[in-house]
Amino acid sequence: LESLTMQCVAHNMELMDRLTGQRSFASLLEQARGETNWRRLRAYLGVFESYSLYLHIPQKVQTLAFLYELLMHREGDIRRQAAALMGAIIADFHAGYVKERPADCKNTGTLTDLSQWKACLEQSIFPDHKLMPQHRSWIGYTLKFMVNSLLQHCHGREERFLDCLLAYCKPGGRIDPSVVFLLLDTFAALPLDRCTPAQTETLLHFAEGAARSRELTVRTAAALLLRRLLPILALGERARAALKKMNSEDSPSLTLLRSRLLEGRALRLPDETISEIFLDNLKTATPWILKQVNIRLLEDYAAREDGPVLHIATHLSNLIKVSDRVTVRHSAGLALLELAPLLSVDQRNEIAVELCRGLELGQQEFTKYIPDYLGRFALWLPPEQLDELLRSLEGTLSSSEGHIVASALDTAAVLLEDYTAYRDRFPESESVYRGRARRLLGML
Repeated sequence: LESLTMQCVAHNMELMDRLTGQRSFASLLEQARGETNWRRLRAYLGVFESYSLYLHIPQKVQTLAFLYELLMHREGDIRRQAAALMGAIIADFHAGYVKERPADCKNTGTLTDLSQWKACLEQSIFPDHKLMPQHRSWIGYTLKFMVNSLLQHCHGREERFLDCLLAYCKPGGRIDPSVVFLLLDTFAALPLDRCTPAQTETLLHFAEGAARSRELTVRTAAALLLRRLLPILALGERARAALKKMNSEDSPSLTLLRSRLLEGRALRLPDETISEIFLDNLKTATPWILKQVNIRLLEDYAAREDGPVLHIATHLSNLIKVSDRVTVRHSAGLALLELAPLLSVDQRNEIAVELCRGLELGQQEFTKYIPDYLGRFALWLPPEQLDELLRSLEGTLSSSEGHIVASALDTAAVLLEDYTAYRDRFPESESVYRGRARRLLGML
């Protein structure tokens, strides 16, 4: 163990030496740019995430430029991780280990955290017109991850960063429905407890204007933002008034969401409506924002006493496996985890088996999203069923297909990472609990 520790220390020292030199750092960035394997690329991102605090200002600027390029990567998880890392680097732009300046020395630097933040906002909200439309939309949809990561790392400085973002809400600027939708999607994910009363007022005013839009996706995004603003006492009545005036005749999903928000309780969905929602969620022509609304409606209905929990949970597990949008897969996975405590033991086992079968799908771009939710869902299985699932994973590890083995290893890693929660759900003796943990560790 000591030899392994010293080997890790030596590796970290060599890596930090490469990061501190300008030429070696530029060479490392070029290697990362040329990487085609998404797993190795995520390893590069992990390096930048761990050591970004030690980079000099010019190196941080270079890293931000590289991460911006990754916002156009075809893998959704790479785009999300790159955007979150951009927010963290900007928040800690002047942090790290630097030489102390003399008291009478003037600061001649022009690069500040705010200047970098404004530049990133402009590039994300209004990407270069020479880029492909798909790349421009990918860049825009990662903005919310960048903003949330920035707010998590800039304690005490949230107001000035948010003011830069909310400046795009002011009328008279260059704005079209696609930009309005992008801003609404970003605002709906904001931690409202970090916003000042004046900033939440700006958000409400922007949502009120968007609620009158002719575009269905814009109105849907406005409704989701109003949903976040409803609990705020000072804004609740205005938010309800905006929802009442909203036109939702062109979308049954938006009509149901509007009624759900105005009534303040989960709606009972007829079987015909549930079937239509299931069908819409599987259509590629349905906008992803409407699929998210459908998932919320299904989750609320399943939580009712008369809700068809198994029927809806099965549909959510199918979305994790086959949906064409990364956002929909993650939304379905999170909703499935919320429903796990409501399922019976047999129902949980049935869902877990279906997700295990999904690991053997042929295309890795679909299977790689299953382990994160299968691992956490499996921890709701009783000991007998969990041990049976582990035996199934051990059998999968002998597969000749590399991506199937990788998915099984990822599932075991998620199980081991969240395994501490299992003791509270299903009390066992210490020896059995530790034995299963060693078994998971042995699989890895």
